[in-house]
Amino acid sequence: FTFLAVPAWAHELLDDIVCDAHQVTQLGVLTSQDAYLPVYVYRQELHDGMEPVTKDFLVIGHEKQGPYDRVASSFRFSPDGQTLIYEAVTDEKHYLMVGNEQRGPYDAVHWVGFTPNGQGLVYGAEIDAKHYVMVGSEKRGPYDWLGLISFTADGQTLIYEVQIDEQYYVIVGNKKQGPYDTGIWNFTLSSRGQGFAYVAQIDGQYYIVTNTKKLGPYASRIDDLVLSPDGQGVVYLASTGGDFYLVAGNQKTGPYDLASSLTLAPNGRALAYAANINDRNYVIKDKEKFGPYDQNVANFIFSPDSKTLAYAASINGQEYLVAGNKKWGPHDWIALFTFGADSTTLAYTATIDGSYYVMAGNKKMGPYENVGHLTFASHGPSLAYTAEINGQKYLIFGQKKLGPYDDVSADPAWPEDHPFTFASDGQTFAYQVRIDDDFKPRLFMNNEEYIGSIHNDHILYIKENKIYRKAP
Repeated sequence: FTFLAVPAWAHELLDDIVCDAHQVTQLGVLTSQDAYLPVYVYRQELHDGMEPVTKDFLVIGHEKQGPYDRVASSFRFSPDGQTLIYEAVTDEKHYLMVGNEQRGPYDAVHWVGFTPNGQGLVYGAEIDAKHYVMVGSEKRGPYDWLGLISFTADGQTLIYEVQIDEQYYVIVGNKKQGPYDTGIWNFTLSSRGQGFAYVAQIDGQYYIVTNTKKLGPYASRIDDLVLSPDGQGVVYLASTGGDFYLVAGNQKTGPYDLASSLTLAPNGRALAYAANINDRNYVIKDKEKFGPYDQNVANFIFSPDSKTLAYAASINGQEYLVAGNKKWGPHDWIALFTFGADSTTLAYTATIDGSYYVMAGNKKMGPYENVGHLTFASHGPSLAYTAEINGQKYLIFGQKKLGPYDDVSADPAWPEDHPFTFASDGQTFAYQVRIDDDFKPRLFMNNEEYIGSIHNDHILYIKENKIYRKAP
């Protein structure tokens, strides 16, 4: 490939595109120091015989690869940004394209990541109803089933879940943990180091397994557990003799009639959970108790600075948003709520007389038929969300209404889970829209919408069939 050298901190032309801009379904950039090469996927209808067929092509600079029946929803880049990895499907066979190398064919490809040094590729593959884990040049397996694949937070240890001869195991590095009766639950990683925890069933009993110990047995499954940031401490809610307790090391807090929704603050120093005591519903934050409330509280969030806990609670048949010592409401129902990066700005969605509204500070936006993806920029107060108006979906950013679209998302692979991608300026953001059954990349910048994306904070957009890059 030939890299195009461009100066940083400017809008720079990278290349012309070889298709109509509206055919582009993915957009990214290969990097090498201060050189950049555009990468994109476009979808085109070809007339092969009597019936038209839709094919995907991938373009790197001026080099076109394909046609493929499909290019998987998200291509990836190596940690140094110099190698492109994507999954291509042809005649129902899956291939993993790694730079100039083609791997496969496979019946399916699962999770794709990199070894700690960034040089080796790790992924799961299915071949003739058997599953394998590819680690660099090593092929591990066969397995009857492959579950999660993950690295510890420090990137040093590979963990994955498999089934062998009707029994389940967790592979940690080169060691096998198990056997277990079923697949595991509540797999959790510490935010740093090599800590992990999960719930496993052995002979009908439930245990918590961490990187250093096994806790239990318990007669009931553990549905709530958190790890300290360093992975050394595990805290969980467990049922013993019909009562629930918060268990942290050798300490137990309780008993409660019911306890759920255990949530750890970002700094790892505060905990919150819902508890039922004598048929009354409370919120417990460390040693403080709030309530009682009409119903069990099911969702908590901490502010980014970990100082404020927010949750929706029902009081006398009305919904309120509670954050620290403040309370907003009453409303018929509160669906979504989120903090801004400053930890003081709070936005939420509420239903009033059957319509949805977005509340942010002193502002009330709406009415809408539905609201989703309530997202603040990681820097600054900018707020974006999706809204349904007269049966059509729009993206709302400040006073700007973009659309209508068939659907709006951040990633076509997980359309309900991932927020919009904001650039560091807090005003430019990327998202995906669905038009005629295809997801397309979109970028909002300088009060205008473009076909574009954000890759490692490099802003990429297409204007007059030319790809431009704005450096971070």
